[in-house]
Amino acid sequence: MNISQIVRLASFNADAVKKAGTLAPFVTTAELYAWANEANRKLEKKLRFLGANYFERIMLSTTASTEKIMGIDYVPLSLALNTSTNTATLPPDFQELRYIKPITSGYETTPMERMSHEKKEFRDALRDTTARTLGAAMLFDIIGERTFLFVPRLDTALDIEIGYIARTKEPSILRTCTGMCFR
Repeated sequence: MNISQIVRLASFNADAVKKAGTLAPFVTTAELYAWANEANRKLEKKLRFLGANYFERIMLSTTASTEKIMGIDYVPLSLALNTSTNTATLPPDFQELRYIKPITSGYETTPMERMSHEKKEFRDALRDTTARTLGAAMLFDIIGERTFLFVPRLDTALDIEIGYIARTKEPSILRTCTGMCFR
């Protein structure tokens, strides 16, 4: 069932459809689409709350091929923790981090702990630009929607694997065409 069918059914059940097939003035199609999308988000949240691994994805920073995620070209190589910066870019559909682990040989046991970037310990480590070697415990936080911030700075690039909950696409709107239609 697509969003157009859901909207039509909701309008019919609310007795909001006029004889001409248009909606009654108390509700617009745009409002119904917005409500359907909100319901979709609430359903996703409820499914995650139940503890199931719905919408979980695993991504490796060693994957070089470009993926189109939610209409955005994304190269998983951008997940690698580089020596020149303290940030990495998470996938466009990133919603919630389930786990993160280093996969670079020799660094697999590096401890990684999530900590708010506002804490003094994190800020102090962020100001320290000394490159750390194997065995240094790492702190990280997620800033905004897709920025992975980590400390301390590393002397070697570190490949990681993340398990995360992906956002789903909004329900599609069925578009009908007249004449010749191309896919």
